[in-house]
Formats: sequence, C-alpha cells, structure tokens
Amino acid sequence: MTLSNFQWLDASHENLSAEHPELGSVAFPAAAGHKYYAEFLASGETAADYVAPPVPVVADYIGFSDALLVSAAYGSIRTAAKTSLAVNVVATELLALLGDAKADRVQETAIQASLTELDTEVPLTQDDRDELNALFGNFNLPYSL
Repeated sequence: MTLSNFQWLDASHENLSAEHPELGSVAFPAAAGHKYYAEFLASGETAADYVAPPVPVVADYIGFSDALLVSAAYGSIRTAAKTSLAVNVVATELLALLGDAKADRVQETAIQASLTELDTEVPLTQDDRDELNALFGNFNLPYSL
C-alpha cells in the first residue's frame, strides 16, 4: 500500500484525498475501477470525515449604514455636527468612506481613523459607544471605539 491518511472531500462521499509517498496529497473519485479507490478499499482503513470549510464572514456595509442612520449614536453625531465644524468634517468623511465601502471600495484603515477621530470630537456617551460597537459586530465590521 502506498496511500495513507484518507479523508472524504465532500459530504456525499464521492471524492477522497490521501497522502502518496511520492506525489504528496492526491484527490480521487470513490469510483469502482479507480486504482486509488481500489487501494483505499483494500487497505481496510476508514477515511476521516469530511470537514466543511468555514462559512466566510462577510462585512455588511449596507446593513450597517442603514442601522447607523437610525441609531441613537448617530443622533448624537448629527447633533454635534450642527454646531461643530470639526465634527461635521469628520462625520462627512466617515459617511463618504462608508459610501465607498458599500460600493466594495473598503478602506478599513481610513474608516477606523475616522471613527477614532469622531470619538474624540463628539461627546459620545458610553451607551453611544456600546451601540456603535454592537453595530460593528452585528454587521461583521472590524472596527471599534
């Protein structure tokens, strides 16, 4: 026997992988007549279970933007932006960056810098910060205040 470490490559058990001493990892169908499958059957080994790949976590900038606009924290930002040019500039920059992110032009470093500056300029309450951090988590965004 030349193959070892058998593993199913799919939930339906139609394909296997194994380690070949000269070729490294090989994949093959679980089909009668295939030489590697015949070797697997003859070995008496049990193939390791199929392990599904993790579901990718996708950042949802559209959902975040929609939720942000109705949040109490955004209300605090809007209120501060009415009387402070510095807050208005940073808030406008953040909204522009989020608009770009919704169009798949994400600039994570710039967004985090804008959020950090906004947190410095706006008198956010701890509830506002908690709400924003929860929104970041709920929409799989890598930011924090």
